[in-house]
Amino acid sequence: MEEALAQQEVRRLVAIHGVGNGRLRGEVVRILQRKYPMCSYQDASFKEYGYGATMVLLRRKH
Repeated sequence: MEEALAQQEVRRLVAIHGVGNGRLRGEVVRILQRKYPMCSYQDASFKEYGYGATMVLLRRKH
């Protein structure tokens, strides 16, 4: 994540965590909120990834 934030050409990442019981997705969200509050996230495209993926929109700290 730090490398992606350092590269200006990278604007988003997709975390593929699978469906399961939602525990891993919850942990991904907690880490994003705690360590990367400048980034936002949303469910990734169902057409591209199906269920179980989160797209992270990267924003560098100013």
